[in-house]
Amino acid sequence: MFSDGEKKRRVEAVRGLMQDEKLDVLLTIGNGCVGTNAYGCFRFLTAANVYYGLQSALFFPCSNPVGIVDSEISCGELKNAGIVTECWISTTPIQAIIDVLKESEITSGRLGTSLDILPQSWRMALEREMPGLVLCDVSEPLFRIRNHHSPEEVALIRQCGKLADAGYAEVLKNVKPGMTEQQVAAELEHATQGMGADYNFTLTSTGRFSLEDNQLPCIRAATMFDCVVAHGDCISMEITPRYNGYWTQLVRTISVGEPNEDFIKMHEVSCRIIKGALEELKPGNRIGNIAILPVCMWI
Repeated sequence: MFSDGEKKRRVEAVRGLMQDEKLDVLLTIGNGCVGTNAYGCFRFLTAANVYYGLQSALFFPCSNPVGIVDSEISCGELKNAGIVTECWISTTPIQAIIDVLKESEITSGRLGTSLDILPQSWRMALEREMPGLVLCDVSEPLFRIRNHHSPEEVALIRQCGKLADAGYAEVLKNVKPGMTEQQVAAELEHATQGMGADYNFTLTSTGRFSLEDNQLPCIRAATMFDCVVAHGDCISMEITPRYNGYWTQLVRTISVGEPNEDFIKMHEVSCRIIKGALEELKPGNRIGNIAILPVCMWI
C-alpha cells in the first residue's frame, strides 16, 4: 500500500513529535467510524485499516511500536501494513496496554494521546495502575504532522478524487424515474468500489426542488431510504469515497426527467458565489467580506 520510504517518514515524524513534546510513549487509538480528526491518527501512523472495534498502538522513542487489537483479523491487518510488527491480541485492551507499558518499564513520565477519544475507563485504569504517568493531549501536533502530505499521499488523494468523479458519472448515466435512493447509491458505490474504494460514506436526498414550495429535504443519514425518484425530482448526493484511508467528498444535485427552472437558477447563483469567493480568497481579506457574498449575489 505504502512504500518503505513513506512508512519510515511517518515513524520519524512521530518520533520527532515525541521529542518535541518530551513524551516517553505515545498511545494512538483507531476506530472504524467516520468521526473526529483524532481517529485518523491511528490509520496514518500504522497504515492499517480498522474494520471494527477500538484498536490502539503504542509508539516509543527508540524501540518498535506495539499494536493492541481484539482479533486475529485486526492483528493480520496491522502487521501486513508494515509499520507495527509486534501485535498483542486481547479482549481487554486497556489491560494489555498497561502490561506493555510495564514490560517496557514505563510506569511514570509523559504519555501522549488524543484525550477527546480516550475512553474514560481507560483513563481511570491508567491513573489507578500508574499514578506517576502524566496523560498529555497531543491531538493538534499529530494533526499538523498529517497535514504535511508527501507526494505519495497526494497521488492517493488525487486518485480518490477520480473515484468520486466516477461515481457521479455512473449516476448521471443510469439514473431514471422509478429508481429508489438505495439503487442510486448502489450505482454510485459500484463505480467507486470497482476502482478500489475501501469504504463509501454516501448521503442522498430526493424530491422536487422549488424556491417557493421546496420538497427536496436536507441530505439524509447514511442509510439509504426506499423513496422512489419521480419524474421532475432532484437528487442531492454527498459522494464520499475513501481510498487507502484518504477521503474525497463531491456534493452534487441533479434533475431527473426534465429541467427544473428553479434549480437551474440556484445553480447559476451558486456558480457566481464560488467564482466571487475565489477572487476574494487572498491574504489580508476578512472572512466577513467573503461570507456576505451569497446574500449580495442572490439579491
